[in-house]
Amino acid sequence: MALDAYGTSELGIVAGERPEKDGLWEIPEMAVLEVLDPETLRPVADGEKGELVVTALSRTLMPMVRFRTGDLAVAERREGLTVLPRGVFGRTDQMVKVKGVKLYPTELAPILAGFGLDPKGFQVVVERKLEGTDKLVLRLKAEKVPPGLFEAIQKATGLKVDEVELVETLEGGLLLDRRF
Repeated sequence: MALDAYGTSELGIVAGERPEKDGLWEIPEMAVLEVLDPETLRPVADGEKGELVVTALSRTLMPMVRFRTGDLAVAERREGLTVLPRGVFGRTDQMVKVKGVKLYPTELAPILAGFGLDPKGFQVVVERKLEGTDKLVLRLKAEKVPPGLFEAIQKATGLKVDEVELVETLEGGLLLDRRF
């Protein structure tokens, strides 16, 4: 039986999976886990995504208090502990606001992989529509769009993809913000 764990080089292992495979549970002897809004640094509600922040309890020579990991997670409180039901699924580095919603492009990779697509074969493009609202374009290095993909993306991110471009090659970074 393979179990999962979460840690960083600075903190060591701070969360682990139980045999029930019901998420990554904070190890209370090692750390306190929080999920915060990366802009306001305020805690997000259970079930909302944000940046995983860790206070290490086992470090004595160099304390780590509210260490910003840059990792994207969703947290829930269960049995008095913080649980990451989806584990860590992206990075906050390239967050962009689209249609008033925070989008972390890296969180699309596991969704695409779940539909048999290359998790590195995509690009998020944000543009302005003529009327001034945001337009979300997903470029996929693929031959076709699997059924149910858009619904899965909308469920995970809260955003509707406005357009898809199927391409043979991708140029530029993971995110192209063409609004400004």
